[in-house]
Amino acid sequence: MRLAVLSASLAATLMHPGLAVAQEPVRLLTQPQAEVVEMDPHHRVWSRTELVPDGMGGWRAEERRVTELATGLGRWDEGQRAYVGARAAFEVTESGHVIARETAHQLILPPDLSESAVDMLAPDGARLRWQLIGLAMIDRASGQSVLLGEAQPSAVEWLGEQEVLYPNALSGIAADVRYRLTLDGLEQDLI
Repeated sequence: MRLAVLSASLAATLMHPGLAVAQEPVRLLTQPQAEVVEMDPHHRVWSRTELVPDGMGGWRAEERRVTELATGLGRWDEGQRAYVGARAAFEVTESGHVIARETAHQLILPPDLSESAVDMLAPDGARLRWQLIGLAMIDRASGQSVLLGEAQPSAVEWLGEQEVLYPNALSGIAADVRYRLTLDGLEQDLI
């Protein structure tokens, strides 16, 4: 069922038939919500059809399109063999891993940051793995370094659909590690 939306000028004319209203042309929307008609990793095209006066007392359909641009809007879905809308959202598995599988980059965070690596599969198929082992300062001029803290057991805490925290992740220094998921990547912050 399609809903019709009348402009204010048409509504005023219908309510007061003798009143002439001189405003913008009356537009009758046949498709009030736009739909995605084209998508790739970094753009999607939205379309909707409107009925507009044809100047001869009738109506004609006009398509309106808008192109949305942003990094990571779409992800490849092998089952559909097409790009589908991406969604930046973490999920927690039964094993305690935190995963992201609805973005262009697939991601697995371990239940404990000190015991296992972060695993990311990039859109081009490259697999990246990294593990927190500590925090150090290095003097480039002298080559001397000092270890400020080593990774210690830290269980993941859910802060929200796009954010998790590993509290007190380093020994010897008060520091949390936070991961934020976005459509275009992953942020790792030492707090």
